[in-house]
Amino acid sequence: MSYWNMSHIAGWGGAGLGASEQGIVDPIKAAEVRSRSDMYKGIGTDNNDPFEAFRKNQSGNFIQKLKERDEMLQKMKRGSSRKSESK
Repeated sequence: MSYWNMSHIAGWGGAGLGASEQGIVDPIKAAEVRSRSDMYKGIGTDNNDPFEAFRKNQSGNFIQKLKERDEMLQKMKRGSSRKSESK
């Protein structure tokens, strides 16, 4: 059963919603599938906001740099432990 049929059964006559029938007539359209970070932003947010794209890109770069630093530190620790074992 569709939304339209259910609404008619409930008494909706096809006009706008609200006491004076001043509201929307068409149901809210289904939105695009969002990523987990955008999941709870709500209806009407612009997922193509250039600032938001920049922020996500910068945070991704920061996380990548942290991972690279951790890998380098692990390599340095392994290198220093091998040198101390060979002495």
